[in-house]
Amino acid sequence: MPRYSLRYLLILLLTLSFNVQLRAQAHSRDSLESVLRHLSNDSSKIIMLNLLASKWMDHDLDKSESYLLEALDISQKLDNALEAAKVQSQLGLVKNLKKDYPQAIEYLVKSRHTNLVLGNKQNLAAIEYNLGGIYSDLGDFEKAIGHFQASLANDSSAKNKAYVYGHLSFIYNNLDKLEEGSRYNELSIEAAERANTPELKAWTYVALSDKYLTAGKWQKAMQVGEEAWEYIQTNNIVGYRETILEIMAEAALKLQDYSSALKYVKSSIQVFKNQSGKPLLSQLVLLGEIYYAQQKYKLSLQAAARALAQSKAQKIEIYNSRIYKLQAQSHAALKDYAKAFAASQMQLQAESRLHEEKNSEALAKMEARFQIKEQEAENERLTQQAITQAEQLTLSQAVVGKQKIISRITVFGLLLATIMLVYVFRLWRRLRSSHLQLEQKNNDLGIAKEKAESAAKAKSEFLSVMSHEIRTPMNAVIGMTNLLLDESPRQDQFEYLDTLQFSGKNLLSLINDILDFSKIEAGKLSLEQANFDLHNLARNICATMKVKGDDKGIEVKYHYDPKLAKGFVGDTVRLGQVLTNLMGNAVKFTEQGQVELRVESSQNDRILFSVLDTGIGIPLDKQAHIFEAFSQSADDTTRKFGGTGLGLTISRKLVELMGAELCLRSKPNEGSCFYFEIQLPVAKDFTQGHSKDPYRGALDFGSLAGTRVLVAEDNKVNQMVARKFLQKWDVEVSIVNNGQEAVALWQQEKFDLILMDIHMPEQDGIEATKEIRQREAHHQAQHSTPILAFTASVIEEEIKGFIAAGMDDWVSKPFDPAVLYQKVGKYAPLGMDQRQTAD
Repeated sequence: MPRYSLRYLLILLLTLSFNVQLRAQAHSRDSLESVLRHLSNDSSKIIMLNLLASKWMDHDLDKSESYLLEALDISQKLDNALEAAKVQSQLGLVKNLKKDYPQAIEYLVKSRHTNLVLGNKQNLAAIEYNLGGIYSDLGDFEKAIGHFQASLANDSSAKNKAYVYGHLSFIYNNLDKLEEGSRYNELSIEAAERANTPELKAWTYVALSDKYLTAGKWQKAMQVGEEAWEYIQTNNIVGYRETILEIMAEAALKLQDYSSALKYVKSSIQVFKNQSGKPLLSQLVLLGEIYYAQQKYKLSLQAAARALAQSKAQKIEIYNSRIYKLQAQSHAALKDYAKAFAASQMQLQAESRLHEEKNSEALAKMEARFQIKEQEAENERLTQQAITQAEQLTLSQAVVGKQKIISRITVFGLLLATIMLVYVFRLWRRLRSSHLQLEQKNNDLGIAKEKAESAAKAKSEFLSVMSHEIRTPMNAVIGMTNLLLDESPRQDQFEYLDTLQFSGKNLLSLINDILDFSKIEAGKLSLEQANFDLHNLARNICATMKVKGDDKGIEVKYHYDPKLAKGFVGDTVRLGQVLTNLMGNAVKFTEQGQVELRVESSQNDRILFSVLDTGIGIPLDKQAHIFEAFSQSADDTTRKFGGTGLGLTISRKLVELMGAELCLRSKPNEGSCFYFEIQLPVAKDFTQGHSKDPYRGALDFGSLAGTRVLVAEDNKVNQMVARKFLQKWDVEVSIVNNGQEAVALWQQEKFDLILMDIHMPEQDGIEATKEIRQREAHHQAQHSTPILAFTASVIEEEIKGFIAAGMDDWVSKPFDPAVLYQKVGKYAPLGMDQRQTAD
């Protein structure tokens, strides 16, 4: 909440000031425009145009820009470099306010070039400060930090340090480097004190308190807030009073000091009402949440109603999801379930709109960043030229060359896949909620059973379709990334592609979590029983997590009870999935200390698995809900640490399938321990060693020359990706667009293998496979052509359907190149082992 209240408080205060001065300013603008019409001297015109641009900047940005462009044209005709640089700097500010970031940066860089030549450090400091602010808004924090440091290099005054340090604190807090952020915030306060600017110091106090609140350090937020309030009162500072009181109110609410929270929020409302005549929207929402915490549900509903009315009047929707949530909770507490349900539906719609707005804003910023990168090569040339002319003044600006078309395809692909995944989440939650309501309200068991079966069938069909639709673009994204990584990219391109590959795999992991959750819910997940090396499993999981632990500076270790055997019988994949989830969570939520996996013998020949950490811990009131689907221990956990809230739910279900219960011991700021006991039979005739998995580890991709493969695939990008990889292995590839073409070409030519997509126009892969098998049977062929399903569908029932239709095997999309290579080699005329022997 404070992130929004600070921003919108500033907007409202500026609006009040603007309304009071509007008539005087309008009169002033008319007078200046009248003077401009009678001026004949070009130098005087430049001064007047600059003044008019400043007057219009808060009212009409287009008009302000037109005056500045006219002033720039005159100054360039006069060859007045200094005046042109001043105008370009102002144009950069106007373009920034219009969110035209590429143009803003272009004007500011040109102004910087001139000021470098002239050696004007004061102007350079202001330009670097504005560039840092633009890159910070775009999320390019590395460049923003560089520009802010350059601003300090040109102007080390206390006032400039206070502002720059404040921005650096914001950046490091957004990078989750809270200690560094706190250090810069304290430096900002010290600099403001030296600058003898009480308003600036008050701003730094408020920002620090808000940062602690956002980070979940409520006691610290309260302490700094009280210091800020005392400083504001002592120095009789008009601004920030309502803001700091609101921050203290929320901190008190988090600390369950409801009386103090109510006192602070009422004081905040009164302060702001004295200025504007009505409270802030954020204040009303917070007031309602405090009343709800005090179990004053009617007062909570009254506050929510006032907030909703003000939201509609001011057309501010960022708080709507909280308002509807407050109404739903209060109505539910008053047992008015119909109104509670209606408010919950409105909450979902508000959250959806807010998410779409954020996605649109993020996409616009991404596009701006790509356009900016195209300009940076020219900007770097101008900067280097200016540095030479100004006796080698040192300013660095990174230049990154990127392939524009491929980058945009990749970014849009990931964004589309992310939006579709969120859409799946939302529909899944609605479907589950509707199912529960039917069970509660319908006493007719026959009708309830029929509707439940229908809902289950719809859910299965929906997940099947969405799995295919999401995996198809993901195949293109991951496949193109693998191809680019295999083309020996430059080091700067390799870093981007490596990040893209990591993000794609993370997104694929989230999709797999959704499908696993669906299988468990439907009771269609079964455990395999096979010999496996438990000691090796624990060691490998810890080795994987140790890499992440080293990055965070925490110790990751494991203990394996020497009394235990090494080999057992069970499902090593699902047990590994549980331990990996628990260890991954432990590392993610631990900032210092250690994470440990313990495997020990217990009573009645059972094995005790424990994962211990020294992380943030889980409050007692949240522990009962931590294993629920889409649940986190705090409202800001997903934003701060990531994740969907499904990992612990899936782990608990898997442990229950193993005949045990996943338990938790935890205290806030003292760490957590997740543990469970299961019984695993000791493996007989077990040979200790590493299990061999043909699709894991490094693979030497040899030649598959002499192999002819027919690929039936309607998606052009997937055709290109499959062709590129197969041709790398010297495979002769033929491509068709549907099942009919596949059958026709198979009849004309001989192929060693067919990769058959399932969903294609004209004739799908199932029907094409059946027709090929019928023709083979009719002609009594001695050898049937191997057919592999090349599919984005990974649901078990569908895979069985592919095999039943006559297919020999399947390769999932997005495909792992190692898996595709192994299976092509396996089903080629010579098996993989024979081919290697022949070589």
